[in-house]
Amino acid sequence: MKIGLIGSEIHAGQMNKMLKNSVLLATNKKQPSIFNFINELKKCDVVYIIGFFIPKYSILACLFGKKVIVHWIGTDVLNLHNFKIRLLYKTLLNGVDINLCGAVWLKKELKTFEINAKYIPLITKDVSLKLEKNPKKHAVLCYVPKGRETFYGFNKIKKIAKRHPFIPFFIVPYEKENHNYFKNIRFLGRIKPKDMNSLYSKITVLLRPTQHDGLSMMILEALGKGKQVCWTYGKYISGCNSINDVDKILKKKPKLNKKGSKYVKEKFNKKKIISEIEKVIENVYRSN
Repeated sequence: MKIGLIGSEIHAGQMNKMLKNSVLLATNKKQPSIFNFINELKKCDVVYIIGFFIPKYSILACLFGKKVIVHWIGTDVLNLHNFKIRLLYKTLLNGVDINLCGAVWLKKELKTFEINAKYIPLITKDVSLKLEKNPKKHAVLCYVPKGRETFYGFNKIKKIAKRHPFIPFFIVPYEKENHNYFKNIRFLGRIKPKDMNSLYSKITVLLRPTQHDGLSMMILEALGKGKQVCWTYGKYISGCNSINDVDKILKKKPKLNKKGSKYVKEKFNKKKIISEIEKVIENVYRSN
């Protein structure tokens, strides 16, 4: 059995490393010609779409009668609120064998669109989840892609940074540029996965005040490393989801989040997750 992967470069790429006998058919960064795509598609028995719908490829997978799995992770669910995109997805979904989702709240949200999904979380990247000592002074990590400042809560981040002028706020993957913000806001640009361990060792808090989110790998990485996490969906995992919560944390001495680290190691074991995904793939492959 051969598995073809379509989706985001990060999530589909990570899944390609973990699954046996899989191939990256198309990602948001790698989009082959239709001719080349079909040639590779014909060799696949199951197509696994994760994190990024690419309509022309996804619809072809259904039209060619392939077994199709869709793993919803966040923004793809948010896009369903757009009527035109929803119609396009509905066309695709007629050929889908099973839907998965990467967060329990996404399962509830998908239900409002009459999509029943099985909850299976995402896999963390190649980042060590070893619990290490915190720096003696606070430092905050934030994820804000350029062009999506509002969606990722950059205004909230600036307000908090202003209230804590002696604490550095590291922003990724926003590119370095001249700006008129506060001196403690530092743009680091895109960080390579191999350099993320070094960055995590410098911070004590992850701040992610998004308008909508799935179970971000950055959340799991930060919690796994014992960082305090303040996040829109914090009530589900971190217990911290407001600006006041961040203020309280930053006013105290840095403290390891041992409960968060233990939770991630127990609930998000890579081997267990991959084993569960492999069972889903096997069942879909053998279904009539």
